[in-house]
Amino acid sequence: MQIDVEAYPCGDEIRYAMVWRENVEGRDWQSRINMTEQEFTDLRNKYEGELGYRLFDLEIYIDDYALPVFAAIWVGNNEGFSWDARYGLTRGEYEEYFDQQTALGRRLIDFEAYVASDGVRYAAIWYDNTVSTNWLHAYDLTRTEYEQLAAERNAEYRIIDFESYQTTAEDLYAAVWEARPENRRYSIEYDLDEREFEALWYRYRDSGFRHIKFEWYDTRQGPRYSGIWLADGLGVGGGPFFEPDDTLWVRIDTTIAGHRIRNGIPGVSVAVIYQGEMLYLGGQGMARTFGNPPVLIPAHGETVYLTASISKLIGSTLAAMLEAEGMLNNGASVDLDLSQNTSYYLPGIPDHHTHTVEQLLAHLGCIGHYNDTQPPIPNQTDHYSSAMQAVQSIWDIPLVYDCTVGIGVDTGKLYSTAGFTFVDAILEQATGRTIQRLIEEEIAGKFDLPSIRAQWGTRVLTYGDHSWTFGFLPPNYERATRYNEQGEKLDEMKNNNSWKVSGGGIEMNVKDLARFGWMVLNGEIVSPDVRDNRLWVPVADDCEPFTGSSWEDPCMHGLGWALKTRSGRRIAHHGGSWDGARGHINVYPDEELVVAVLTNMKGHNPETLTLRLANIVFDHVGGIEKPIASDPARTVDEDTAPSRYRLDQNYPNPFNPTTTIRFALPDRQHVSLKVYDMLGRETATLVDEILHAGEHSVIFNAHDLSSGVYIYRIQSNGNINTRRMILLK
Repeated sequence: MQIDVEAYPCGDEIRYAMVWRENVEGRDWQSRINMTEQEFTDLRNKYEGELGYRLFDLEIYIDDYALPVFAAIWVGNNEGFSWDARYGLTRGEYEEYFDQQTALGRRLIDFEAYVASDGVRYAAIWYDNTVSTNWLHAYDLTRTEYEQLAAERNAEYRIIDFESYQTTAEDLYAAVWEARPENRRYSIEYDLDEREFEALWYRYRDSGFRHIKFEWYDTRQGPRYSGIWLADGLGVGGGPFFEPDDTLWVRIDTTIAGHRIRNGIPGVSVAVIYQGEMLYLGGQGMARTFGNPPVLIPAHGETVYLTASISKLIGSTLAAMLEAEGMLNNGASVDLDLSQNTSYYLPGIPDHHTHTVEQLLAHLGCIGHYNDTQPPIPNQTDHYSSAMQAVQSIWDIPLVYDCTVGIGVDTGKLYSTAGFTFVDAILEQATGRTIQRLIEEEIAGKFDLPSIRAQWGTRVLTYGDHSWTFGFLPPNYERATRYNEQGEKLDEMKNNNSWKVSGGGIEMNVKDLARFGWMVLNGEIVSPDVRDNRLWVPVADDCEPFTGSSWEDPCMHGLGWALKTRSGRRIAHHGGSWDGARGHINVYPDEELVVAVLTNMKGHNPETLTLRLANIVFDHVGGIEKPIASDPARTVDEDTAPSRYRLDQNYPNPFNPTTTIRFALPDRQHVSLKVYDMLGRETATLVDEILHAGEHSVIFNAHDLSSGVYIYRIQSNGNINTRRMILLK
């Protein structure tokens, strides 16, 4: 539902801004803009009289004919408030109205000041103060007066409405404060230019704050923006919005800044997930520019980058999932056996391709990596609408000289991007779907990772009996520009990588990359058994998982994932490097940590950054004990109990209508596990009893609840933890 509307002049036209939030209550509402005074009056009579709505937000500006123009939001008056709203008041009329409404026990919830031809006019909306909230108001303040008041009131109050307006004499400010709830962080920023506002908007969003109020206003320095943000308390916390004694965010942020500055990287985005919680999500530097003069778009947590060879993790995990499940998300059956010969799935392939599918995924198929063969396998910019078309353009090229399929060569050259073109074609043949569609439907759509997709799409132009197929970059406002090491923009149209989709042609944001890594780690995308005994096991003979020492070591490679041990910690990881793109992801299975980095420039090593960030987390938590590898459903006695208390993310999520919630107890204790809606109302009690130490799971059935976001909260021995889940019917 819309909770704020703003209208302001821009050249010869009026521009509009809106703030929206999820309508978890299913409340009726209406929004209208560009109304004359008579149209506004007529709609008030309809919405407030006939339909029983109340006015929620009012915006007024003066047009070129010195007439007021209105924009407004009405909402269903579910609470049955008595209320009032007026506009066009002089200061004397407003003061009288203010006294009248406060005498009726109402509180000010929306204030508007605008300059008409005969001076400043005031408008306000008042509601019953049913819970006796303490509130304050001040208006016609100079900037100095406003800043002094805001500083005095900040400890006990938060601003819920902010206004700035320009008179012939000066710039003035106004605000409405209400008593500040405990532990609910909020922030207001004002007098920002466009670049500053956009950078802060992304910064607050990445840090788990939601935007609740927007204001545009003219000043003597030009147009300015303000915003009010409120901490959700459900997702990421962080940034300068952490409590002063919480240094983790600051250490992560400054480490990223050091890496970016030392290497001259235009833009970098990072996500860190620990035990299912997003410890850090954000970006630094520049994602791209637009306009003239150029406006810099800051890198942030949802900037979309080309991931280069990190794409191999998507293709290999997809292959392992389809093999294990034997069906697509829509229920269609899939006949896929990764131990089969490649020729079983690719009719017409030349005889020298004796490798299996799993050998291709583990870089043991002797397929060349660009210049490893004669002739070399070229990087192509021709557009291919399917991997089957692409693989036919390279499958006549011989295998690597002196390479033994399944073993490799003496020099250890095994790694191959082109091998994944063969894998993509095999997946297409086994499913009847293009690789682009498989990524969209079986990864991005199935697991709510919307930014993950093949970078290049396909369009078909038909004219009469003729048709042309060509590639295009699907529109994406958040896509980062790729830069070379000299800071020059690279031409995207010369980077059509549709011939190697899961070899290096997938784009995504760092948030979804980290979430993908976490979903593999916690068994959402593939089961723990498939993960540990298929995906993260080297295909080479006589190899143990996580014992490889370098990229050339066949024991390093599981199915796509690289497996190593560093400083005694197991790491499943992969990097990506291409012109204008460099990234890396580290997944720590035992410590339940995921660190992901994406950038828009080559020429540096992001793996060093992922390792530094991981060490910061390990240092912050004081050393992480390794969890017990066990069946989540089994129980244990005290001697082998989990070493710590844990609440897992429910699975599946979103769900309909059932989902499983798992948690672990280090000792025998009383446990309360309850479900609440977003208004804080209890909807279910799942556990309220003494439980033994060990791993536990509870099935939650929401058949009698409506779609929406719900919170589940566990409490035991002084530990309290909450997570969010989504019911979609």
